Amino acid sequence: MDKYRRRFLSLSTGVIISTGLINLGLSDEKKLGNGQFLHGVASGDPLQDKVIIWTRLSPEKVTPSIGIIYEVSHKNDFSTLIHTGIVYAERENDFTVKVDLNKLEPGTRYYYRFRSANNVSTIGNTITLPSHTKKMTFAVFSCSNFTSGYFNVYRDVCKLKNKIDLIIHLGDYIYEYGMYDESGKPAYGTKNSVKSGRQLPDDNDKALKSLNDYRRRYSLYRSDPDLQELHKNFPVISIWDDHEILNNVYALGVYDNDMTSNEYEKQKKSAIKAYYEWLPIRPPYGSESEKIYRSFHFGDLLSLYMLDTRLLSRSAQFDYSDYIKDQYFDEITFKKDISSSKRSLLGQDQLEWLESELSNSNTRWQFIAQQVKVTNSNVPLEIIKAANKYFKSEDKEEKAKLKKQITDSYYETSRIKARMTLNDATLTDDEKNRLSKMLPYNLDAWDGYPSERENLYKILKSVNKPNVILSGDTHFSWASKFVNKLNQVLGIELGTTSVTSPGLEEDYDIDDPKLLRQLEDSVNVFDKNSLYSNFTDRGYLIVEVEEDEVKAHWRYISNILSREYSVLNERSHQLRIAYKNNQYYFRHR
Repeated sequence: MDKYRRRFLSLSTGVIISTGLINLGLSDEKKLGNGQFLHGVASGDPLQDKVIIWTRLSPEKVTPSIGIIYEVSHKNDFSTLIHTGIVYAERENDFTVKVDLNKLEPGTRYYYRFRSANNVSTIGNTITLPSHTKKMTFAVFSCSNFTSGYFNVYRDVCKLKNKIDLIIHLGDYIYEYGMYDESGKPAYGTKNSVKSGRQLPDDNDKALKSLNDYRRRYSLYRSDPDLQELHKNFPVISIWDDHEILNNVYALGVYDNDMTSNEYEKQKKSAIKAYYEWLPIRPPYGSESEKIYRSFHFGDLLSLYMLDTRLLSRSAQFDYSDYIKDQYFDEITFKKDISSSKRSLLGQDQLEWLESELSNSNTRWQFIAQQVKVTNSNVPLEIIKAANKYFKSEDKEEKAKLKKQITDSYYETSRIKARMTLNDATLTDDEKNRLSKMLPYNLDAWDGYPSERENLYKILKSVNKPNVILSGDTHFSWASKFVNKLNQVLGIELGTTSVTSPGLEEDYDIDDPKLLRQLEDSVNVFDKNSLYSNFTDRGYLIVEVEEDEVKAHWRYISNILSREYSVLNERSHQLRIAYKNNQYYFRHR
């Protein structure tokens, strides 16, 4: 090991820890290799004295290790350097480089770049977390499918870079699908890909399996100019959901997939390695660990807890097909199975960690960021039966009839529900019976794990602090109060829609905007704790945190099928949340 490499501690995580300024001379320049920085730069996991910076070198000549220089400054002209050194892009890490800058000042902006022998990267800027602050603003994203459209949402947030401090990404940063499924049909999210020019390249157009497959998919995503611009302008705090690994993954495998245990473990290991290589994340438990949960503290204003509901402890998802036979619903067995205390989503270790973190936090607001919807989404049994049949059917005519049945049912039963709320004396017994059985629509979300949800609620009740949960995955936006069995309000859930991934419009093949709005209005009626929902638009969530108030602003764009778009101001919404005397207060705008 030469004297320059002794200046760094190379961890198993592939992260190099930078301890400060190294005096580089002409002899050091000779250690550098040739290559380009085709995937831009990125930063992430900021702390008060640390932040990760990232790049990838595309070498002109592939060798096991290639030297590059990183430079960090308070100024974007790099007239004065506060960190610099030689790091090595290793073939075993796909030539990605992560440097964990430390001994930084809290609440400070830094500029950084990388240099090879013949190229200089773009300049990135990042921040450290404050030790004291009265305000923080972050943007929240989820579900960015390359084949579904352009990342205009990422480009849009960069226009607000002077107002937003950092980015939170809740998962499905990439999608593992190919252009076609195993039966030769177009895969999920590819409906408009050829027309819009977002098809997958020939060398990566199959469903991901190997480590090289995952690496090529990240390379494709990180070649996108809008995603590069996002990473260039903001530090990112991220967690994975299922599509970074495999659709519907859980702790011991993949639901509705015939992979062997060994095949699953091998593919999961490859997916995790590629994720840690390509994301500017500080692996909290090592680069091959499935543990990704960790915390961040923003002065005395807020704490942020990033959780995992996918890989560590999730029990296998349930499917209504196992309980509905010839339209008969085995309600007794379903309720017994789904309410089992053995069903896990976070797991005991993560729950205990979260309880300890919340109990010991001295910040004003507690933010929990995780993947899937926490609050209830119950709909009438007749909709569950029709939807179960719809998604199993391959017959176009049958699916068209079922679609109409489902949309009509939403419309009719939501109006029955509204009349019930108003104590309408003219309701018939037949109408009331249509709402006698309400069931969770999405068993992949916390609705499929009600016992674990109560465990979470008990923790939140015991620590008695203002709580906000950030969620994604669903491809729509929402805000809801989350309440326990005693109907006590324990906090607010804020859901962000998808960057590109399709929602109800693809689920039910609906092209009519009016029908989508009708569904949006209908679904909202069933949830008495709902504060806001938008089921149709792509966009993101901006959260502004102050001591006395949290402002949630949902921002949407008009188009993802080309690079031309406008902001849908008429569809935007703001919810203001205050917490006083153990009570939550809301205002809409």
